[in-house]
Amino acid sequence: MPSATHPATPHFAAILFDLDGTLVDHESACLEGARRWARELGVSEDPDR
Repeated sequence: MPSATHPATPHFAAILFDLDGTLVDHESACLEGARRWARELGVSEDPDR
């Protein structure tokens, strides 16, 4: 049993990075996150404004 000072460290056989969207298309999620962030900062989504 791990102690409070030495918590258990998970062991992974591999870590998978999908940096180019081959496995999961996450473009829409990134765009929505950027839109929300812009709204919170008071920035217009319209680049002409």
